[in-house]
Amino acid sequence: MKSLSRLFILICLFALHAAGTSAPSAFVLAYSSYTSSALSASDQAGNIYVQGWAAPPAAPLVNAIQSTPANIYIAKLDPYGKQTLFATYLGGQGDSLTAMAADNAGNLYIAGVSTSGSFPVTTGAFRGAMPAAGQKLIFLAKIDTNAGKLAYSAILGANSLPQPLALA
Repeated sequence: MKSLSRLFILICLFALHAAGTSAPSAFVLAYSSYTSSALSASDQAGNIYVQGWAAPPAAPLVNAIQSTPANIYIAKLDPYGKQTLFATYLGGQGDSLTAMAADNAGNLYIAGVSTSGSFPVTTGAFRGAMPAAGQKLIFLAKIDTNAGKLAYSAILGANSLPQPLALA
């Protein structure tokens, strides 16, 4: 992973929006999100992927898979944090991302837990038994951030599976 030590600075740059001039006093906070290094990734090109919580309408969406607000918000930033290359909501209320990894082709792999019952599953993907309302599902997904599409998404199971903590 490249430059995760720069992550805090990049998140701050991502959160600031120029108001028409380059003077620092002309910047306004247009967007803010929570993230941690455990839920961040980078690719060989230095692009940084972050996950957080976002509330509309301020959260920027770029080449989004889903525009409906959800608990999972994912963004891909250029190496300098100057441009949002991809940003989307994913899933529903009650979903949480617990692991992420990026490859050098611009794909993002994510895993987590869903209790919303509305986490998307791609056609032909494995889908474990659906639990009763409120019980947790474990999901695994591959996002093509260059094309802005969900390449693969599966439900692996419910309740008895441990929460996924890492992807390699």
